[in-house]
Amino acid sequence: MLIDHLQEHHPAFKAIHEPIVWGTTDLRPLLIATVIQLALSIVLLWGVASILVIGKRMLSTKAGRSRTSFKVVSKQARGYVLNMFITGIIRTCIALLWSILLIIPGIIYYIRTSFYYVAIVCDGKEYRTALKKSSDRVRGHTWITFCYLFGLLVAIFLPALVISGFISQAMLIIDLRLVPAMYVFESAIMSIAILLYILSTVALYRELKKIPAPIHGSITR
Repeated sequence: MLIDHLQEHHPAFKAIHEPIVWGTTDLRPLLIATVIQLALSIVLLWGVASILVIGKRMLSTKAGRSRTSFKVVSKQARGYVLNMFITGIIRTCIALLWSILLIIPGIIYYIRTSFYYVAIVCDGKEYRTALKKSSDRVRGHTWITFCYLFGLLVAIFLPALVISGFISQAMLIIDLRLVPAMYVFESAIMSIAILLYILSTVALYRELKKIPAPIHGSITR
């Protein structure tokens, strides 16, 4: 959010919002912004992988029996970042291809592969295998899974957005110089929401295994 604010208001990034004229436009701000966004995406994936490592241990060990330092968790999670990044790209490309051919199968594929990142960390799968693992786990429960995921999004992120919006408006009313602090508070609130959502999807992924699939299923189930 702070990066978006800088891109909109900082004069160094002014060229990003102007039409590109080859040979005239200075592309350095655009390249810098792209590199920053890519780096932040990698850091975000690293954080997600760290949460998944913790979630995996929470489900496999009894509470209070296992304690691991942040350094150990982050080091272990680092090995999943590239896998998650590439698998996410593969998933998006396949979903877009399905959507171009037929919209409904594309949506169904996207729902069924929603747990690919859990399959990568918790099941040790890679790339297409992780996508297939997620799809196999959800198949037969597609719309139930969609309802659960949608419910989690509403229950977790809606309150976070309301709280974030209230804090933002309060800071803007008090003093415009609090804008940087406002973005810090917003990021902290959304980080907590992401943490809760990811741990919830790990639990849901494991619970889906316990639900028997229907004998006569269809692609829309």
